[in-house]
Amino acid sequence: MRLTKSDEKANLYRFEGNNFYKAKKFYDAIINYNKSLCFSEIESENLGLAYANRSAICFELRMFDKCLKNISLARAHNYPKENSEILKNREKKCLEFIARTKSSACKEFFKLSHKCHEKIPYIVNSLEMKVNEKYGRHVVTNEDLHVGDIVAIEESFCNVLLTQSKFVDVDQNNNFLRCSYCLKSNEFELIPCKSCCSSMFCKECYNKAQTRFHIYECPVIEQLLTSGSVHIALRIFFIALSAFDGSIEKLKTFMNEIDKEKSLTIFDIDVKETSNVKNYLKVLNSLTRSTTIFPLTQHEMILQSHQELSKIWNENKEFIREFLQRQCQTNDHYFHGIFGSNLNELKSTAINDLQQSIGSGWFPFCSLINHSCCSNIMRIYKDGKVAIVVSRFILKGSQLFDCYKTSFINTPKAERQLKLQSEFGFLCDCEACEGNFSILQKLPIKDLNLAKATKSLEIEMMISDNLNKNYKKFQECCRLIEEHRNKFPCVELVLLQKCFAFYLLLQARK
Repeated sequence: MRLTKSDEKANLYRFEGNNFYKAKKFYDAIINYNKSLCFSEIESENLGLAYANRSAICFELRMFDKCLKNISLARAHNYPKENSEILKNREKKCLEFIARTKSSACKEFFKLSHKCHEKIPYIVNSLEMKVNEKYGRHVVTNEDLHVGDIVAIEESFCNVLLTQSKFVDVDQNNNFLRCSYCLKSNEFELIPCKSCCSSMFCKECYNKAQTRFHIYECPVIEQLLTSGSVHIALRIFFIALSAFDGSIEKLKTFMNEIDKEKSLTIFDIDVKETSNVKNYLKVLNSLTRSTTIFPLTQHEMILQSHQELSKIWNENKEFIREFLQRQCQTNDHYFHGIFGSNLNELKSTAINDLQQSIGSGWFPFCSLINHSCCSNIMRIYKDGKVAIVVSRFILKGSQLFDCYKTSFINTPKAERQLKLQSEFGFLCDCEACEGNFSILQKLPIKDLNLAKATKSLEIEMMISDNLNKNYKKFQECCRLIEEHRNKFPCVELVLLQKCFAFYLLLQARK
């Protein structure tokens, strides 16, 4: 059942938010204020009131720039004139604090460590795609890569936000905390969809989302948010339909042409034109797919219930079923989980707590990187993009390896092999499987001096979330991992990599 705008509900959520605000439970307060924004009727003063309340949280958290933005939004959305002094006083205090605070702009950490690739500007120029019988398509480097090097910063072609999952823990309020287009954690600046009650966007993402897919998703968004992988396949269909101005006939012609062309990768197309959706669709739909036949009952129910698309569905069932089947088969192998953090975790120091599943997406370059149970790169998600960071020294001519799901650190070989065979269809013969590496609890300590240095770094980095202080520790961590690489695997190097990951994840939350 579709939720509809209701000032009554908007009031209820705002009052609930006020109770949380008084109790200084700002995480719960911001969720309720954002829900109030989503349910507020168009031109209602509830919009102005919710933005004003959001500005109050920003002020409490000393986010003065965000506070000023919300004050501006409140004024632009019918905030009651009789209360204008409240905003004026808050604005004055913000400007005074900003004037007194000498803030120096932080340097951007996530940027490519080497010159960018000529054809693909978001990867470094040393990366190449190779093809052979054993590995199929895979990525190698024609230069040595060092620990800490950032070799790719890729934006997904298609991603979906999760609010529910059978397989992982997901925050059910993600759609009120994150942009439904870029998935960025932006709870203090999101603006609501004007039509539905379950989607919010960054200001700069709003129009992109509307034209790319939300025009079709809006009427059925509640069904999609809880549908998991169904949402992914339908999102791609909506993106494809939008790319052809809603013409199913043009999309049919395009798909027939794809089937006649060779299989493509990101290295075969012009990616400088980031808006060239059709090229990305060519790559996505030319990927090798499994032979698994997926049930489409839920997909079909959503399309049948869609007021605008039900006619297209009824007249083109066979084509749409085939299109969705292709996406389901491809998604199973080429979509990555996307991870992030939220306001409620700001004080967390446990590494596992820093990452939480927030969605799923297709990254055309990243999907070319093969699996290893002891990977040499790490994926870090920030603001809707994934940064690929070298986590172990990679010799010139060697392959980049990601870890899909099963690491030797916490999963025995037999269990890893079974999982990879059943989910991805291959028998892993990586370094860890060939060498039968032990899990962390059974790994040896190979160097007592290194163990002491590791323990010291671990303690110092975990007790501080000061990025500037920890940066030197991070550099030391990178040096030790690379300098002692011949001792891998051992307890010391695994723990150093955990410190390495901790710093990167803190950077991603900045």
